[in-house]
Amino acid sequence: MRVFYLEKPLSQEDEAVVAEMFEATIEQVRIPHLLPSGDADESLEARFFQTGEAVEKLLRATGILADYGVQVGLVIPRDMMAFGALNEAIHRLTGFYPPAIQTADHRKALGCDGYLRILDMQGMMRG
Repeated sequence: MRVFYLEKPLSQEDEAVVAEMFEATIEQVRIPHLLPSGDADESLEARFFQTGEAVEKLLRATGILADYGVQVGLVIPRDMMAFGALNEAIHRLTGFYPPAIQTADHRKALGCDGYLRILDMQGMMRG
């Protein structure tokens, strides 16, 4: 299973947990990140659309089109706008929302200490 990350790959320990949960070998794929900063006068919707287009191009450069029809994972980045754009772009390019992998470091940064957790975005988005 390919797991995409924007900022920081999974630790060996987290990778082992994810591999066990999905019963799969994990291949971590870095998404090169140079996202548009947006104009302060732009609406949130306009910035999200601009970010979404940029993210889709970045994902295509990783070879994600080879994953069409296969669910891939996504390590949640710090920037939630980027997370939303990545989540939607992965869905458009693979046909599935990715399981969102939230590391203990990410949870701590949000002020919500805890262990690694995996969110079923396919189930959440499909209801």
